[in-house]
Amino acid sequence: MGWQKRSSGRKYDSLSGVGVLFGEETNKILDYGVMQKDCRKCTLYANKGEKVPAHECYKNHQGSSKSMEPELASQLIMNIEKTPNVHAERLVMDDDTTTMARLTSDLNRNIEKLSDEKHTIKG
Repeated sequence: MGWQKRSSGRKYDSLSGVGVLFGEETNKILDYGVMQKDCRKCTLYANKGEKVPAHECYKNHQGSSKSMEPELASQLIMNIEKTPNVHAERLVMDDDTTTMARLTSDLNRNIEKLSDEKHTIKG
């Protein structure tokens, strides 16, 4: 998961984030997604107190910025597992236990978590 707002890892207030799943064997992108907490057009009209006209709204996340990662990870893994004979067995990621708990709950099974080398060095 990547954020559009750089932070120290203690502040979770980015309005958007991008998640990408890479295949272990192919090293190619299997799926990706964007979480967006804000829509400029909706905000503009809301601040004016006017009705928001019909538009293509990209806002797709209501919760906190910190909850974007577990939600998107779950969506992406469930998307790729719709493909016959494709199953996520391992996930390389930061040491976020919330994401792993969400995946275990949504998938009704455990996925092996491997720590990302860069996050391990930083921690």
